[in-house]
Amino acid sequence: MSDIILDTQILADFLAQFFDTAQRGHAHFTKRDTITKELARRINKIVRWHDEGLVVLGKVVASAFAFVEIARKWSDTSSERFTIEQLASFIEQPPEWFIIEPVDENLILALSDVPADVLMEYGKVRSLEWADAVHIATAFGRGNNSLLAVTDREMRQIDIMQGRLI
Repeated sequence: MSDIILDTQILADFLAQFFDTAQRGHAHFTKRDTITKELARRINKIVRWHDEGLVVLGKVVASAFAFVEIARKWSDTSSERFTIEQLASFIEQPPEWFIIEPVDENLILALSDVPADVLMEYGKVRSLEWADAVHIATAFGRGNNSLLAVTDREMRQIDIMQGRLI
């Protein structure tokens, strides 16, 4: 099992389930919105292993920047699905199986490995947004086995991420 890094949109959908049907991690996450069946299965496996006291070989991870981006786009992404107080409480005390990656020297070093531009289909080159670069750098910082759950087309086109996307 590997760490699973969530991009901002998937994190918002994860938090919506966490505070609703997943009952703060005491019930199963399900396929809904941007959370695929496979992603839900892997998250549930991490939570179950933790709850059963087994050796947990992976964590659910998001960068501190993903939380900043949710707050910045609050009315567009989350305001009707969970409260700002719930978001703040999650940041203050996430479950033991969830890691909020800080902005530190590891992130800065990993950012240097993220390409600034992405070659899209039909030979079109597009710039990678800074927030997307942070998600990729977070995955790099978590090691070679970490997986990245993304919604963004540009991130899916990056050669070095192939085989690490979920």
